[in-house]
This record gives sequence, structure tokens and C-alpha cells, in this order.
Amino acid sequence: MKLSIRASIDKIKTFSRVFVERPRFAMVISIVLTMAGILAITKLPVAQYPQLTPPQISVTYNYPGANAREVQNTIATPMEDEINGVDDMLYMSSDCTDDGNYQLTISFDIESDRDMDLVKVQNRMSQAEPKLPSEAKQLGGRVRAQSTDFLGFFSLGSPKGTRSRLELSNYAYGIIQPALLRVPGIGDATIYGPKLSIRVWLDPARMAAQGMNSEEVIQAISAQNIQASLGAVGGSPTEAHGGYTYSLLAKGRLMTAEEFNEIVVRRDGNGGIVKLKDIARTEIGEQNYMFNGLYNNRNAISIGLQQKPGANAIETMNAAQAVLDDLAKDFPEDMAIDLGYDATDYVRRCIREIVDTLVVTFVLVVLVCYLFLQDWRATLIPCLTIPVSLCSTFILMSVLGYSINMLTLFGLVLAIGVVVDDCIVVVERVQYLIETRGLNAKEATIQAMSDVTSAVIATTLVLLGIFVPVGFMSGITGRIYQQFSVTLSAAVCFSTVCALTLAPALCSLLLHEARPYRHGPFAWFNWCLEHFKGFFVSCARWLASRIFLALMLLLLVVFLTVQMFMTTSTSFLPEEDQRVIFCSL
Repeated sequence: MKLSIRASIDKIKTFSRVFVERPRFAMVISIVLTMAGILAITKLPVAQYPQLTPPQISVTYNYPGANAREVQNTIATPMEDEINGVDDMLYMSSDCTDDGNYQLTISFDIESDRDMDLVKVQNRMSQAEPKLPSEAKQLGGRVRAQSTDFLGFFSLGSPKGTRSRLELSNYAYGIIQPALLRVPGIGDATIYGPKLSIRVWLDPARMAAQGMNSEEVIQAISAQNIQASLGAVGGSPTEAHGGYTYSLLAKGRLMTAEEFNEIVVRRDGNGGIVKLKDIARTEIGEQNYMFNGLYNNRNAISIGLQQKPGANAIETMNAAQAVLDDLAKDFPEDMAIDLGYDATDYVRRCIREIVDTLVVTFVLVVLVCYLFLQDWRATLIPCLTIPVSLCSTFILMSVLGYSINMLTLFGLVLAIGVVVDDCIVVVERVQYLIETRGLNAKEATIQAMSDVTSAVIATTLVLLGIFVPVGFMSGITGRIYQQFSVTLSAAVCFSTVCALTLAPALCSLLLHEARPYRHGPFAWFNWCLEHFKGFFVSCARWLASRIFLALMLLLLVVFLTVQMFMTTSTSFLPEEDQRVIFCSL
């Protein structure tokens, strides 16, 4: 086993020599990795955290005129009896409202495939539909895969107060909602406002005088408010040849209250008829009066956006706002739309702060490297490996379906200080050989890689031994930190690749001469560093001669660490103030 490991390391040493002999080859590899990483960044979705919630499929139905109990008995019960127990299902929850709406949300195992979950739910729905009321079947059900959280809320209002909620809602349903549903990444656009409808107010006294009931009125309205296909005159089959074909058109569905008033409810044997206006009052109004929206104390309706699973939240929100800006150019007078809540605003600020931290960390690492290496050429080598390693990490993130979120970016922030370690080891060894043995850059690099390759690989394996196990944690905690672990481990691996390929190539090109004696601030820094090293060595020797005391100090540190760990409060995720309050009544 030891011989095989030694043989593998010898092959890697030979592998590094290839790039010393062909530095352009190493540069091309690094450039390709960097460009591929930049391309991956543009395709990765952006989110605050990794996908934590299990995939959810939403099923919705509407039963006009039914209350919550009727919806529960006629739609919820048969639908849930059929869907319950579908493969990979974790749990489900339903909501029945007094306006006849029914929504069932099915949660699946977090590892399940969303597309297959959607197909399985649709198959179960088709089995339950024959048991549903005819009114609900005519309107049809809707099944969608969507995110549970809202992406944002827009408010469509009337700044001068001349538009009613019904006008605003009707415009939103007819113009705005279809446009938003066509935006890539939008899973659903929910209108929180009344729907336009014809309301028929029956007069019980007149109905009793005519001997009618409400069922008779409903049947008459349903029979006469239809869109009929009448065919054509002169069409096939016909014996005439060369004639004309005339399509027959019917008036179709009724659109105004006056047209509904003329519906014939009953005919008697003497030719008398009873119209709807004789027993009822019709008007255009709201389907129900459960919605009452205000924005800045003016009539308004809300539009809630939910994104599709895996969509880029920021790009989706930008696209939705662009669509609404285009629609706003053609809005009727005294109608305006405002952004009331943008969930991506907090994500943008968090990502921006982490990116700023990333830049500051990069600058600090460069300064520290220059402070200790004290040569801009030597500093340039490890600094070039930082963007190559980080950009290459995005390639793996894209392949694994990860997102750019706070945890992956946090891993990259930590990685900046780690990815330069291996390259610094290579650079320091090459400089040492140039200064002490008088070798040229190419010879020193080949010798240095023979000396430090084992150490570089060993340090990488040690770091992976720390970070990789985090990705195998079970439960939702492991799901959260898996992306953090993989991102950091990938960056470390790519940094090792750079240390064995790019760093030797650059050392053979950039490091040509021994560093001159330093004056000024560098000389003062070197003097302080030498004295600190002497002090540290003295302390180490003193502790080495007192093993028992050293062990006692170690146990004390372990004890204090355990005590602090036990007394520190814990939480699933840090508490955050997004400056938004949601109230449900």
C-alpha cells in the first residue's frame, strides 16, 4: 500500500514537471476553467438559502356558490381520499373557503423529482374527478408545482380614487395576470381581489306567486347562457356542387345585466312567459364581497407572485417588474401599480454585503501575501490562483444544481484564505532554492515540486477530512450545510490543482532572481518577525520541557471550550430582521 501511494505521488511530481516545461498549457487550462466558471455564474439561480422545504404540488378547484362545508364534503373529501398515499408523499394540507375555493397542498420527499410528483398527482386527480360536482368539473382543476414563499406583492390602485375595486380587479384578471404568468420563472400570480360576475337577486314573494324554486331558475340560466356551435349552410354533406358555404353564428354567452333580464324562466300552455326580470333583480357586481384592499388609503387590489422551484429569484423579479412597466404605459386613466413587497430586496442586500466581504477578503489576502513574500512577482502567483479556484468552483455548483446563496458565498469567503496556502508553499520553496542554491527559476521549480508535492497533497486531504463530513450530516441540517461543505471542498481541490499546474508554470516564468536585502518598513517588519519567531521558539522549548503543565493547559482549554459550547444559545438559523410584517386575520 505504501509503495502504491509513493508511486502515485511520484507520478504527480512528473505531472507537475509537464507544466513547468509547457507553461502556456497550464495557463490555457486555467483560462478555460475561469471562463467556464464565469458562464456558470450567469446560469446559477440566486436565493437566500439552499432549497430547504420539500417539493410541493398545489391542486385548486372552485365550486361557485358553495360554502366551506360544502366544498369540504363534495371536493376535499373525494380528492384527498384519492391523492392520499401517493408515492414519496410526506403530508398534505387543504384549505376550503366560503367563496367556494379549494386548495390542496401536497408535500413530497425532498429528494423526489418534482416533474414526476406532478404527474403522479395528476393521475390521482383524474381518478377523483368523476366524484366531483358538475359545476366544479366544468370549471376544471389546476395543478402546479410552485414555491411556498411569495416572491413579491404588487398593488394595483387608483391614486385619485375614481376606480372601484371591481374595475381594478377585472383589469388585473384580464390583462395583468396572463402577462405575468408568461414570465419565465413565475409559478403563479394570485389576484387578491373580487371577480366580475352577474348577481341575480331572487324575489321570494314573486317566485312563490309563480310557483317557482331556485333550482328552476338556475337551470334556465345554465340552458340559455351558452356558447353554441350552429354549423354552416351549404356545407358537407350536400348534393350541390360549386355553391357557397355560410357559417351560422349565435349570440353566445350573455354579457350584460339587461341580457340576463330577458332569460325566459318558464312558459305556460297559454303562451305566457316568465322572464328573469319578473322574479329577480340582476346587476353586475362582485362574485363575493370577501376582499377589501387599500393602498395608501385608496382602493387597491394585490397581486402575489410565486416563483417556480429552481428559478432565479432576482432574474424572475426583474423580468416581472419589466413586464409590469411595459403594461403600465397602456394603463387606463387613474390606474397605477406599485411594488408593495419585494422578497428579493433582502436577498440582494445580503448577497451584495457578502460580495463586498469577498472583495475585502481578497484585498486583505493579497496585502498579507505581499507583506510576507515582499515581492510583487511572488505575490502575483498565489493571487492569480484565487479567481481560478473560485470560478472553477461555480462549475461544480452548476453541475450539482446548487444556487448562489448565503452559505455558498460564505464558503467562498472562507476559501479565499485557504486556496492560497498550497501556492504559497510552492512559491516559498522555489524562492528558497533560488536564494540558497543559486538555481535558475526552472530548475528550482522542478526541484521544489519534487520536495513539496507530498506536503501539498497531504494538507489538501487534511482540509477535506474536516469539510467533507459536514456534507454527510443527516436531516434538514445536513441539507442546509451540504452546499457550504461541497463549495468549500471544491475550492480547496481546485486550489490544489492550481498549485500543481499553474503555480509551477508561473514560478518558472516570474521568479528569476534572489530577493534583495530589504530596507524601510519591510526591514522593520522582518526584524519584528524574527524576534517573534525567537520568542515563539523559546516558549515552545519551555513547554516541551514541562509536559505535565502543557497537558494541563490543553485540558483547561478543552474544558472552557465545552463550557462555552454548552452555555451558548442555539438556533436553526440566525434570526434576521427583514423589516416586513405580515398579519393574518
